[in-house]
Amino acid sequence: MVMPSPPSLCRKTFPTFPGGRPGFGLLLLRVAVSAELGWCSYARLTPWHDAGPVLIAAAVLMTACAATIAAGFRTGLSSLIAVALSILVLTSWPPSGLGADATRVGSGFAALVSLALSLLGPGAFSVDARRYGHREIVIPRTPGAGADD
Repeated sequence: MVMPSPPSLCRKTFPTFPGGRPGFGLLLLRVAVSAELGWCSYARLTPWHDAGPVLIAAAVLMTACAATIAAGFRTGLSSLIAVALSILVLTSWPPSGLGADATRVGSGFAALVSLALSLLGPGAFSVDARRYGHREIVIPRTPGAGADD
């Protein structure tokens, strides 16, 4: 007896990739979160001379998360990392210029929308949908093994 291979993590997490209006809505959510994460990383790196290595690493990771979320690549993992980074910005980084209050409010909203994206999935307009999306399985008919059609 041949055991089927276990489905991939992405396939188990996101069994469907909605298209149409819901898929476009998920695309808009991904773009909005990516824009906010990009803005937060830019705001943190603008005073480059004051940035320490931890701040630089967090801002680079935030930029990488923004890019992968926008493309819809490993959306669940990237969104969870974005939630953690947004909460980090919201709670611990000291305020600086470039609208510190707006950055904190935006980080709070980015954390919420990132959490929603991690629960909803990337949608049909994403790299994940291309890699793990709809498949058609064709089962060949064996001669003499069933009812006549």
